[in-house]
Amino acid sequence: MEKVDVYLLTGNVGTGKTTTANKLFAERGIVSLDRDEVREQLGIGHYDPADSARIDEIIWNRLKECVSNGISVSMGTASAMKLDRRLLYYDKFREISCELGKEIQIVLVECDCDQEEAKKRISMRPAEGSATSDPEDYDMVASRAIPIGGQEIGRNDNVSFLRFDTQRSVVEAIAVRDGHRDVVKDLVTVLTTKL
Repeated sequence: MEKVDVYLLTGNVGTGKTTTANKLFAERGIVSLDRDEVREQLGIGHYDPADSARIDEIIWNRLKECVSNGISVSMGTASAMKLDRRLLYYDKFREISCELGKEIQIVLVECDCDQEEAKKRISMRPAEGSATSDPEDYDMVASRAIPIGGQEIGRNDNVSFLRFDTQRSVVEAIAVRDGHRDVVKDLVTVLTTKL
C-alpha cells in the first residue's frame, strides 16, 4: 500500500502553524491545506463558527485529492488543541485511507512558543484576512486545550507526536512510530534549519 505523509499542525493561535506549513512547502514541496487561505478564497474576512462546516468540507476534499495522487500535505488547525477534534481528525484520516487504499502516515506537530511571543505575533496580524488579530483569543483557545496524553498515544498507533517550539526551533519527540522514523527525522531537520 502506498504511503502518504500528512502533517497535522496544531497549537494555539500565534504559535507558528502557518509559518511552519510555509517552511514545509518551501523546503519539501509539502502542500499546505490552510483554513485561513480557504477563508480568504471564499471572501470571508474573520473566523465565524458558522463557516466551519463549509471550510472543513473544502479542506477534506482537497486532502482526498492530494492523498489519492500520493501528495504529502500539512493541515494547520488550532481546533486540534481539543482532544475530541484530534480524535475526529484521526478517524477521518483512517476513513480516507480505507476509501483510497493509501496508508496515511500522520505526524501531529504541536506548535508552541511563549505566551508573550504568541500574543505579540497575533497583534501584528492584519485585522482583515486572518482568523484573529486579537491577542486575547490566545487565552480563550488555551482554556479549551487538552494536552496530548498517554491514552491518545496508545490508541493511535498510526500517529507520531512531536512538539515544536517555534520560537527556539527545538523539536521534542513525544512518540515516534517505527514506520515513521525516516519521515520524522527529515521533518526535524526541516523544522530546526533556519531559512
